[in-house]
Amino acid sequence: MLTLAAQRLRSLPIFQPGWYVKQNPDIVGIDPAIHAVYHGAKEARCIFDPIKIATSISGIPVTKPINGFGKRPRSVDVYVSSLGNIFMDEIARGVCDAINLCNVKVTLKSELDGDYLNPKPKIVVAPHEFFLLNAGRKYFNPTFMKNCIAYNTEQLQTQWFSSALPEMLSSAAIIDICYQSAAIFRSADMRTLHWEPAIKPTTVDIASIEEHPLLKAVPNIHDKVDWHDRPIDLSFFGAQSPRREKAFGRIAPRIAGLNSFIYYRRRSTPLTSGFDRSLTEVAETIAQKSKIYLNIHRDVMPYFEWHRIARQGMGNDCVVISDHCLEHPLYKPGVHYMQVNARHVGDAVDWVLNDHDGQRRAATIRRANRTLLNNNKFEHSNAETLVDFIGENTDA
Repeated sequence: MLTLAAQRLRSLPIFQPGWYVKQNPDIVGIDPAIHAVYHGAKEARCIFDPIKIATSISGIPVTKPINGFGKRPRSVDVYVSSLGNIFMDEIARGVCDAINLCNVKVTLKSELDGDYLNPKPKIVVAPHEFFLLNAGRKYFNPTFMKNCIAYNTEQLQTQWFSSALPEMLSSAAIIDICYQSAAIFRSADMRTLHWEPAIKPTTVDIASIEEHPLLKAVPNIHDKVDWHDRPIDLSFFGAQSPRREKAFGRIAPRIAGLNSFIYYRRRSTPLTSGFDRSLTEVAETIAQKSKIYLNIHRDVMPYFEWHRIARQGMGNDCVVISDHCLEHPLYKPGVHYMQVNARHVGDAVDWVLNDHDGQRRAATIRRANRTLLNNNKFEHSNAETLVDFIGENTDA
């Protein structure tokens, strides 16, 4: 398996053998691709040059996918780590919903199921968590991987992405939540699909979390009100980073007088279903009470951050204001969300909340998102794309 992974790594346009050796001079004389997949990935070594990643993803044109009509799998297993980020659990359930929509039997599993030699068609969501945490390592074997599709949710420049390279490059195919990342895998002749779950409005049992300390300052939390009457002007949920530090410092005077909810803290561990379930429900509740949902990238890589922008922001009828993102095949700036230079986020917030033209634009964006969310034809087409890809790339 790792021999194949090394061969595929050599074909990735973002992998530079000379750069890898320069960063890791102790491996001089060893094949860089072999070292990266056998040792470097799990040793948290830098495998890719961030500058190379930035130049590679910025020039990728976005095109519409072509749906195939191949064989359908009889059943599919979907795996996600029991110890991973709870947002990955949401994505896994979205995968299951799509497969169910096509009348294909699907079972949601974790590493705790212990079926290490499962030969059936399967999707592993967030391989950087599933194969590395708890008993997930036992699943990395030829029998399991033969019909395994890895669903990558990590950004290319992160340590977490690199840590799961051996498993992803050994899989039968790859699904990526980012269009540009999928294109990079595809350029190495890997069978790859960019796919995201359909966005659906969600409900939260507020009674179960109303005593949460973070909700104490939110007025009228049980009330269902129109967008203009939502009690929170602006909200943000995210982890601390130097870039966000500067961005919030810049806009702080502009939002000081607003009713804002900013959850911004340093974390060394992911949000897990065991300890953080209530926190994710708080985030969902806050979004449903917010007029504006803010997206600021954690670093200079302008990935379209699907979970924050689409899943939590658009999905809860917020107006999303984001700094510049990579092009997305479905969600368009100015149509589904507002995109501005990071220096002008404060101006955009003020325009939406206090200017008649800004409020009209906000209403137009929210209307476009509701139309998209209620498009059953798109939801079915999106599900069929996924199921066809599974059938074409596994022994269905």
